[in-house]
Amino acid sequence: MTESKAAGAETTEFLARREALAGRLAEVVQREGVSVLSFRRAAELLGTSGRMVVYYFRTRDDLVRLVLARVGAEADGVFAGAFRKGMDEAEILRVWVRLAQDERHGGIMRLWTEILSLGARGEAPYDEIAGAIVAKWTAWLSHILDDPDPAAGRAEALLAMAEGLSLLDLVRPGLLGRAGEMLAKRFSQGPGCGRGPDS
Repeated sequence: MTESKAAGAETTEFLARREALAGRLAEVVQREGVSVLSFRRAAELLGTSGRMVVYYFRTRDDLVRLVLARVGAEADGVFAGAFRKGMDEAEILRVWVRLAQDERHGGIMRLWTEILSLGARGEAPYDEIAGAIVAKWTAWLSHILDDPDPAAGRAEALLAMAEGLSLLDLVRPGLLGRAGEMLAKRFSQGPGCGRGPDS
């Protein structure tokens, strides 16, 4: 692509086409994971050439970020409809488990777990994306919990439990429901994350 084409590429038509392509890939990545986010695989899925994928996304990092942004927008809508401010840990965990087990939305939860794992290994651009996801979810959970002291780590502890359950369920399917319900019952025994199993 020449410099003149690159400079004038982001027209309304260009952006609309790129958004449509990202949307199609966002559907697939929820089923198959981030392995589809290569130029070659994306071209196969879109029924086009690798050159056209590069034209619209320019770099693999651009491809990853734009497609995952579409998934993130969908996830925001799902979570906004499933959670309400003032929920406690037990309620949040039960809804989290229900969403993760749902055929339609479970792909989003598994995808985020995969991204966090890649980010933890320092793989770009997932390291940056994973950090943004953790920061966003921590702030969001503090809001849902109506936490008067976000610095106390209540939201972080809950996020660690929920994501830990999701990760282990990838290794041992079925664990999510059993362990999630057990943790929810423990939380129901008393307020806050500090209450241990033998309290």
